[in-house]
Amino acid sequence: MKKNIFWLFVLIIFGGQAFGQIGLGDILEGGQQIFSGLRGISVEEEGKIGREMAANLCARFGLYESSPAWSYVWLVGKSLTRQIPETRYNYHFAILNTAITNAFSAPGGYVFITVGLLAQLKDEAELAAVLGHEIGHIEKRHVAREMEKSKVISGTSQLAKKSLLDNSNRQLVEQLSGIGVDLLFKGFSRGDEFEADAVAIELLKKTGYDAAGLKRVLQRLSGEKSDSPIYQTMFRTHPFPQERIKKMETLLDYSGGVTNSERFSRLSPLAK
Repeated sequence: MKKNIFWLFVLIIFGGQAFGQIGLGDILEGGQQIFSGLRGISVEEEGKIGREMAANLCARFGLYESSPAWSYVWLVGKSLTRQIPETRYNYHFAILNTAITNAFSAPGGYVFITVGLLAQLKDEAELAAVLGHEIGHIEKRHVAREMEKSKVISGTSQLAKKSLLDNSNRQLVEQLSGIGVDLLFKGFSRGDEFEADAVAIELLKKTGYDAAGLKRVLQRLSGEKSDSPIYQTMFRTHPFPQERIKKMETLLDYSGGVTNSERFSRLSPLAK
């Protein structure tokens, strides 16, 4: 049964008609238009671009086909998104089958963690922190905003005249997807990283997790040698670890919160 659910995720990514049909009842689905300047990217258009980006990541790395691990990541992710009742997105979570240490997010609610990063985590609060950070990038529309700034859709471009939901705009969707994937590997700005960290910490607190989980992840990984594969892959795309650690100190509450380290070691086959 769990194997079938896993493959359903693949269909969600690659099958346009299936998009948006799975989600918790309390997650509000899209429909609201978001504008930046003359013409912005709507929530529905974010979903279409994000699905294309997700397919790109899956084709590049492959999905980790362990139903228990995937279900665990999915449930932890959903526990976080339940704390955002006003969200415009229907979230999906999956594990990419690569040893590189990283996590990615695509517009519309697609969140990925790699096998390599999952293997570096010590408890459930750290997993939630990583997923929460990626949720932050989506909620703050960091990739979508960069797309809106691009020459591809500025001024009197195709997007100003026609919706990306129109099948005749397929080429434009692919162009924007390419811009989005390039941004994921290029890395976010300081401001974007700070915003995503703040969202993650707030979600950790609301869900009852130890809010210091994100700080622990950054401290552990930034302790690697700067020329190590772990450091290079993680902080090329999610830069400024020391600045982020210092910045988040003002947001952290050390009064408690669960780590669920025992459950993590039991349910995550990649846990050390």
